[in-house]
Amino acid sequence: MQSWRSAAAAAIKGGSWKSFFTGRPIAGEALAGMARNVRAKAAEVLTPGARVLDVGGGSGAVARVLLENCAAYTAVELSDKELERVRVLGAERGVAVRTHSMEALDIGILEPGFDLIVLNSVVENFPGCNYLRRVLDKAAGLLREGGILLVGMVWDSG
Repeated sequence: MQSWRSAAAAAIKGGSWKSFFTGRPIAGEALAGMARNVRAKAAEVLTPGARVLDVGGGSGAVARVLLENCAAYTAVELSDKELERVRVLGAERGVAVRTHSMEALDIGILEPGFDLIVLNSVVENFPGCNYLRRVLDKAAGLLREGGILLVGMVWDSG
């Protein structure tokens, strides 16, 4: 787990997302547009009582948008710094936020019943296809009937 945390700290140094292709920071407006796109794709389940699970939320770009449309937000992230950022965002918006510093594969310990589970711009950091498959299996088991599992911004260098 410590090696994962070290990798996460290195990846977020400077507090912004970086392009998988260039290594340069992604512009704030581009991140905001990506977050609005996530919200649009999940609009049908983002009701005032919605429960959201964000796996690997990083800088909080998606959290800023989704916290406006839910009652409960759970963040799973390796970086304690990023989890604190989500806690602050939730407090500012009056949304109940729970945070868990753990690997994506550990989400199976969470209480099921999520309306939306988001893995946005994170799966390319997983150590392989089997890990991804296992995370997706666990995520599917945490969804309520009719919930949405959204895997977004998957970088592909090939």
